[in-house]
Amino acid sequence: MSEVKHAPGPWVISGEFKDETDLQILDDNDGGVCLIGPYTEEWTDTEKANARLIAVAPELLKILKAALEDSGCDGDLCMRQWHEDARKVIDNAEGRQ
Repeated sequence: MSEVKHAPGPWVISGEFKDETDLQILDDNDGGVCLIGPYTEEWTDTEKANARLIAVAPELLKILKAALEDSGCDGDLCMRQWHEDARKVIDNAEGRQ
């Protein structure tokens, strides 16, 4: 697996989903990962869910990579599609596709 280039996790959402307020997603050292805000005057449920998904991205990537390593998958039929899908997600997250 390649070297991690993103800010270290875990990431957290700093602030509350209020009106037009922009929020920060911070890394484990309180460094800014990104600034997010609602597209309109209030946060929609989809925008809140997107923010939460962004915030858990490092943990999801870590767990997926660990599961792939622990799967022992060597291309056998029962795991082949899962293995390919997991590799694609990891590659996308790490900027290789």
